[in-house]
Amino acid sequence: MNNLKVINGFLSQPDAMTVDSFRELYVALRLKEGRIYTEKEISNLPVTPSSHLHHNEWLIRKRSCNKLLKYIEKHGHIQNILDVGCGNGWLSAQLATGVEANVTGIDVNTVELEQARKVFRTIHNLKFLEGDIRSG
Repeated sequence: MNNLKVINGFLSQPDAMTVDSFRELYVALRLKEGRIYTEKEISNLPVTPSSHLHHNEWLIRKRSCNKLLKYIEKHGHIQNILDVGCGNGWLSAQLATGVEANVTGIDVNTVELEQARKVFRTIHNLKFLEGDIRSG
């Protein structure tokens, strides 16, 4: 904790790892956890077979997604949605098909981002961008 500094109003590590190092570590961890899915699996999310390693987690995510969609519908017209840390894009896709808004997913993880672009390429109001929210 001693090497943390406040930089531009944010708690930061001056010697924080590079984006490339972060990406490599993040993808390795996602693989180890069994969270890098096939394109077919991604296209079905948040629905998973009951035998899926993370099935119970996806049941929770499905309920949360439905609540979010209802909230958006109830609270007026939203024109643009930004999904920061969109990963494989499943939530961005659910939002884009569930409400009348332009949805942009942004993530630093190029592996999952490329999957998202492939799997959800036909959704006209959805786009994915590669980016690191820590950079200006």
